[in-house]
Amino acid sequence: MHAERPLHPRRFREALSELAASCTCLRGRLWVASALSERVAIGGAGPRIWMENTGSWSTEIAASELMLYGSEHEAGQIAKIFENCQVTEDELQDLLTTAPAPGNNPDLQGGE
Repeated sequence: MHAERPLHPRRFREALSELAASCTCLRGRLWVASALSERVAIGGAGPRIWMENTGSWSTEIAASELMLYGSEHEAGQIAKIFENCQVTEDELQDLLTTAPAPGNNPDLQGGE
């Protein structure tokens, strides 16, 4: 799966268990709206999932890529869930023009 808009942290956090429910392995990199300049690695095996800040995007084009192995989900179902995790066009424009100070927007806070 590929997303060219940042992921909304709350929507992604809520969908993550559904995305990973039947996977044997999950890997990728994420562009998250609560940390637009930072690349986040994601990985998982079985019931365990980890995420880690791996630094700035530097010369890479920011985008999210997620691979699910051994999934019982259909590709269209996964793509729709992932698409719903992306910020909307209005949310993206708001992020780019008003960029709230860290901690001031509870909808764009990171997860546990």
